[in-house]
Amino acid sequence: MQNLGRVLEDYKDTYYTQVFMSIFFCYIFLQTFAIPGSISLSILCGFLYPFVLALAIICFCSAMGACFCYLLSMTIGRRLAYKYFPDRIKSYAKLVKKHNDNMFCYIMFLRITPFLPNWFINVCAPLVDVPLIPFWLGTFFGVAVPSVLVVQAGQTL
Repeated sequence: MQNLGRVLEDYKDTYYTQVFMSIFFCYIFLQTFAIPGSISLSILCGFLYPFVLALAIICFCSAMGACFCYLLSMTIGRRLAYKYFPDRIKSYAKLVKKHNDNMFCYIMFLRITPFLPNWFINVCAPLVDVPLIPFWLGTFFGVAVPSVLVVQAGQTL
């Protein structure tokens, strides 16, 4: 494992921009299409980059990927979501309506806690009229809390 770590470090040092952009776009892609694997990239970020930079990459990529998923759902995913999750969307809509005055805090709370899966929040947020800016900000700051642990795990490798 340590040999692999040294190889990755050397590769990052030699091809810094390419490695950075690969992680950046791969992370956004995984988040956009709700593909599992972003936690592995988060650990990798923690291993390859200083703590603050790794956390910033994860928060930004998570927020951007979530917004792209939001936009996809808003434009082409509405019918599918209502077909497969009509009851969950209705109950989520009631919760969103209850927290309409503090949407940023509510989205941040949802990201920190495991009450709803992140993919569900991303897909259903535009369908229940969550505004995009509080959605992005709540995601950015909300994923920071659990990501601290994952980045720290990468730092200890």
